[in-house]
Amino acid sequence: VGKDVIIPLGYKVSVDKGFNLDLIKGASLISNSAINFMGIAQFPVRIYSSDSTGGGVFISGAKETSTLEHCFFTNLSNPNNEFWELSGAVNFNETDVSIRNCVFENSRCEDGLNIIRSTFSIDESLFKDTYSDAFDGDFVKGTIANSTFFNSGNDGIDVSGSDLILNNITIENSSDKAISAGENSKIKGEVITIIAGEIGIVSKDLSSVELDKVKINNTRLGLAVFQKKNEFGPGSITVTNMKLEGVELDYLTENNSSLMIDYELTNTVSNKVIDKMYGRKYGKSSK
Repeated sequence: VGKDVIIPLGYKVSVDKGFNLDLIKGASLISNSAINFMGIAQFPVRIYSSDSTGGGVFISGAKETSTLEHCFFTNLSNPNNEFWELSGAVNFNETDVSIRNCVFENSRCEDGLNIIRSTFSIDESLFKDTYSDAFDGDFVKGTIANSTFFNSGNDGIDVSGSDLILNNITIENSSDKAISAGENSKIKGEVITIIAGEIGIVSKDLSSVELDKVKINNTRLGLAVFQKKNEFGPGSITVTNMKLEGVELDYLTENNSSLMIDYELTNTVSNKVIDKMYGRKYGKSSK
């Protein structure tokens, strides 16, 4: 299709196994009704852009839960028009979604998957080669399990104002932070493996992160807790059963923030951690 596909509220949108949608000439799929994309392993659903101009997927305000199973979202960018512009290649706004066995790859925009003010679950999915953040959640509540994030141009998992549970997650080669909690977010989880990135785990601005069974390998900075925005406050991280290997600096802890490793509180390392972040010494510059 070479123009936007727009579906109003009140419909049932179902796609069967093997369906392909090629978005060209800037086209996007925009729906105010829930979508059910039901591929199978042998015949997945594929949404892509063969001419690298297509937008992406935007589901907003749907009353029912959307379901994605065995779907590939490839080479997409953010839906936009003359009035608004989104940040994600695939976006769910104020509508719940269940995602299983899906692949988000080669996203050409700020986020591979952006979920806003929704409840969600992601299981057995892969995010790879995203231009910036792989997953971005804003004011959401959800779970991510048995999933891999590879080659993120910015953060692997980035949440603001959110409650998130992680289980059996691998994040490899993030250009900035593997896991970032901001603006009063809460992240809990276990079995987290972080490999070959800039920064492992960050908690800032009244956020708390509690993780068990954590491995951070070949990463420049392991963990950081600090305050970035004046309207918020310090962050906290509690980790147990953590192994650090090939890490240039284990952690940065700012005054008033809290980092506890195996039930022992770490010492303050810097009065102004942010001065070492965002490309100043660690991570990627924020523009």
